[in-house]
Amino acid sequence: MIDRSAEQRNPGLIQRWRETYGEGSVKVCASHAKIATIENADWKLLCRGSMNLNYNPRFEQMDITEGGEDFDLVKRVEEELPTLPPMCSSSDSRIASKLDFAFEMTELKPLESMKTWQK
Repeated sequence: MIDRSAEQRNPGLIQRWRETYGEGSVKVCASHAKIATIENADWKLLCRGSMNLNYNPRFEQMDITEGGEDFDLVKRVEEELPTLPPMCSSSDSRIASKLDFAFEMTELKPLESMKTWQK
């Protein structure tokens, strides 16, 4: 699962991934998560971390677990995401992520007065 902006910044890398592992191995969505599943006949690895795909000299977090409910949950989310075409639109990634179904607008109203950290 990658955010649409990752493909915008690294189109060659993402295209090579698709060519190597198949079109369906890249799921584009609106996300800031850094999560990957890797599996074969013997392993079901779930990799999670805070790092972006760029140079960063700061301390970051990463963990890898094998199997378990956390792997199954992320795998289910991946499977529910459609496979979007390369360089899809922001609107397409938002629709694929089903963000508009996450909250009712009335639930988000109290957050309107909060400071925006980055635009």
